[in-house]
Amino acid sequence: MSPSIPFIARLGRRSRQWLGLLVLLGLAWAGAIWWLQFERDALQRHEGEKLEGLVKSLEGVVAQQLIGINTALLTIDGQRAQRSGDALAQLQPLLHTLAEAMPGVHALSIMDEQGRVQASSASALPSLVEVLRPGYELARAQRPQAGRLHIAAPQIRPDGGEQTLTLTLGLRDAQGRWQGAVSALLAPSYFDAVLRTAQPSAETWSALVHEQGRLFALLPEQPRWLGEDFSARQDSVLYRHLLEGRDVSLQRMRAVVSGDLRLMSVRSVRPAGLDPRPSLVVAVGRSVHALEAPWRRQRAAVLAVGLSISLLSVLALMLWQRRQRLIFDLQQRQKQQEQEAAEWVSLALEGGALGVWDWDVASGSARFDARYCAMLGESTLESTVRSWHERLHPDDAPLVQTHLQLSLEGESDQYEAQFRMRHRDGHWIWVLSRGRVMARDAQGRVLRLVGTHLDITELRAGQDRLHSQALYTQAVLENMVDGVITVDAQGRVESLNPAACAMFGYQAHQVLGRNVSILMPEHDARQHGGYMSRYLAGGAARIIGKGRDVEGRRADGSVFPMSLAVSRIEHEGRTRFIGLTRDITERKRAEAEIERLAFYDALTGLPNRRLLLDRLRQALAASRRKARRGAVMFIDMDNFKSINDTLGHGIGDRLLQDVARRLQAVLRTDDTVARWGGDEFVVLLQDLGVQQQDAVLHAEAAAEKLLRVLGQPYTLGGQQHHSTPSIGIVLWGEEGGDCEELLKHADHAMYQAKSAGRNRLCFFDPATQAAMAERALLEAELRRAVDLQQLELHCQPQVARDGRLMGGELLMRWRHAERGFISPAQFIPLAEQTGLIAPLGEWALQQCCAWLSRWTEDPALAPLTLAVNLSALQLRQKGFLGLMQQQLARSGVPAGRLKIELTESALLEDTEAVIGLMAQLRALGLQFSLDDFGTGYSSLAYLKRLPLTQLKIDQSFVRDLLEEPNARAIARAIIQMGDSLGLEVIAEGVETRAQRDLLAEQGCHAFQGWFYGRPMPIADFEALARTWSGKV
Repeated sequence: MSPSIPFIARLGRRSRQWLGLLVLLGLAWAGAIWWLQFERDALQRHEGEKLEGLVKSLEGVVAQQLIGINTALLTIDGQRAQRSGDALAQLQPLLHTLAEAMPGVHALSIMDEQGRVQASSASALPSLVEVLRPGYELARAQRPQAGRLHIAAPQIRPDGGEQTLTLTLGLRDAQGRWQGAVSALLAPSYFDAVLRTAQPSAETWSALVHEQGRLFALLPEQPRWLGEDFSARQDSVLYRHLLEGRDVSLQRMRAVVSGDLRLMSVRSVRPAGLDPRPSLVVAVGRSVHALEAPWRRQRAAVLAVGLSISLLSVLALMLWQRRQRLIFDLQQRQKQQEQEAAEWVSLALEGGALGVWDWDVASGSARFDARYCAMLGESTLESTVRSWHERLHPDDAPLVQTHLQLSLEGESDQYEAQFRMRHRDGHWIWVLSRGRVMARDAQGRVLRLVGTHLDITELRAGQDRLHSQALYTQAVLENMVDGVITVDAQGRVESLNPAACAMFGYQAHQVLGRNVSILMPEHDARQHGGYMSRYLAGGAARIIGKGRDVEGRRADGSVFPMSLAVSRIEHEGRTRFIGLTRDITERKRAEAEIERLAFYDALTGLPNRRLLLDRLRQALAASRRKARRGAVMFIDMDNFKSINDTLGHGIGDRLLQDVARRLQAVLRTDDTVARWGGDEFVVLLQDLGVQQQDAVLHAEAAAEKLLRVLGQPYTLGGQQHHSTPSIGIVLWGEEGGDCEELLKHADHAMYQAKSAGRNRLCFFDPATQAAMAERALLEAELRRAVDLQQLELHCQPQVARDGRLMGGELLMRWRHAERGFISPAQFIPLAEQTGLIAPLGEWALQQCCAWLSRWTEDPALAPLTLAVNLSALQLRQKGFLGLMQQQLARSGVPAGRLKIELTESALLEDTEAVIGLMAQLRALGLQFSLDDFGTGYSSLAYLKRLPLTQLKIDQSFVRDLLEEPNARAIARAIIQMGDSLGLEVIAEGVETRAQRDLLAEQGCHAFQGWFYGRPMPIADFEALARTWSGKV
């Protein structure tokens, strides 16, 4: 749209109407708002004028009260002037009379030039001088002319009383010398009556404030604000009043005392002829919210009327526009209906792709519309019937003539025929021609026929394709391997293909029309009728759209397995079911064989491990339900490996098959016998009773029977062989148990039976299992201890016979985070059995070499040796020699300072290899000590061949040295043997001086034990070595 066109012109009619209404309403609201603001301003001006008049009146009354006080003080001064000295006491009655005449006056007092009270109406008032002092000093300091009134700032009486206001009249003689003062002490109540006259309403507040800022009186009373200094509070009305410097001011602000917005009039009190400096300020304020209450009611009424008028205007415009829209819609609908009526025939013909023809029978002329011509590929056609007849297919012309003749002869007003017509391109199209007699003459002869032509070439092609597809489908059904059966809603067979006939052994005519239940086994046939009724009633079925395995019955009555998939179809208002069937006899045989291979052992035919676990889970569940006990037996055939290895796997397999047959023959049919693997079998016994003792007796009896049967000779390859069983038994109670745990316990019990000598039975012992669990836990924690650095090396001193410190033996300690120190007797054997001893030993060697290397720089430590223990596993470790060479080379330790301690057990296996390795290590300079000598059972023949430097007497001999002669004899023999072989002998476990002395007498060279020191951290050992003084 062109931008030059005004905006209003571009708006639609309805939008312009809304815009006009909005402008009118906006103007009306703007006028209303202006009028309301005008009324508000006028109200505030009026209320301000009222407040100013009220505060002016209040200021006049307060001024008169101050004048009255001033008059009283002048009267007192006149009487004082006539008396002097003690005569002033005579003025007491006068003072009392004047004070009583003025309610709210606490005291009228006369003070001399020193500030002492000479006479007072309230001489008994505590601390009177202190109360009057500020006013006295004010009057004295300003030195005004005589008779000028001074108003001191309000203050609280020192005795804790109420707030007071002091008015003081300074006294001077004719020469201006200071003569003292007369004072009036006022309470806030002095001004109550005056302030109350300035309260026309409850929300009106009135106050009396000293010009220096202190609040003296306030109505309504607010005790917490009395005495408050407002001179410095910029948010106070007094501050603004004083800031303006005027005697009268009108303020609209938020009051400090009440916290609400107020209109306040403030006026300084200026009594005529007195002009006190500082003076008092009177203030009267009204709540803006209260004084604007009439205006707010007026505003609410205006808003209500305005909103009502606005809503009514909007509603009226909406209703008017709706009426206009309805009128417009009605006109448009009428116009549209007229157009639709005019175009309906054309649209119908175009939508149906129909060409129209009109035949004037009497004249023979014809008219064809554009769609008719286009159907034949022409733009126009000759307006004669001949042009139509020439395009008819010769084969179809007789049929068309017959149908037309029926209408022309009056037998029917309707005409319909399908025929072919030649297209302009030369091909033939199929046409559906329909017509109707539109006019007849008086004799009933047809005068006019009108009709349509529809191109049905594609429809006929589709019908031909459907027919061809039906023939193809029939051929497929007749040649399918699977059977196809069609059944109606009553279960009657409507069709079946040759495959179905062959599968069930029937001819087609024997089944058609009969109920499909003749193809079902007897038990299924009886339920079929009810099943069909429930399905048709409820519309649900288990097999519709699903494939499932069922049984079929042949004509000869035999039953066979088959798969069945049923589909439901709705056709021409009828429900039919199509069943696809297949004979799965061979598949079932294959599945059975697969199941046998999956769940049964191929060699023995017994259930395998998988099937056993499934049956064990079922047995445990049954025990929980029935509260019955059962047992698991784990059987291992002794000597099977020997037979299998020497006689061959064929003989071994025959032995296992024979064992399986004997197990099946002996046990109950409800018991399960399974091959676990190799020569291991598992027997599952159920229902052994309710009581534990009964279950034990039954299980033991069954196991003893198996021992007898399986212990009989086996004839294998024409010869008899023997193999006995070792049987482990575990029971479970009514609480059931875990399959894996039960089998583990039975396996453990079987190994206990083997350890006890084989060919026996053994029940699972929980205590032994607990010990094994503890050992497993300790092993896991030991592996973590290496990573967590919980292992430590302590050193125990080794001392020569002359008291010289030779060195020490490194002993490994385990400081567990929760258990504390764990004995080496617990974890060292475990480390050797689990292979952890190798990394532990390597770590100990690294530490030992590092310490010896450091000691070379310390004269007190350099001569010392360190002994470290090695296990048999470390000696047999591949590359141990290279490891030692690498450690010595890296650390630079003199090899003679490193001593390796070996036990006799380390030398029992592969002695020659061990001796060779020791010789190579000895060549490097390492020393060897034979630990725990005398506790082994090996021959001493090899002792002379070992490159040893030291023998160590075991602490078991040292401990009994003083009590048992045999122990002394063994110790003496070891010492003498060592002397003969040129070996140093050291005794370990020396705890007392008596033990040490006896060994020394027998010629022992060195000692180790608690007598010289316990195993200690390496730092403590180094400190001990530096301070060692010898201990003989």
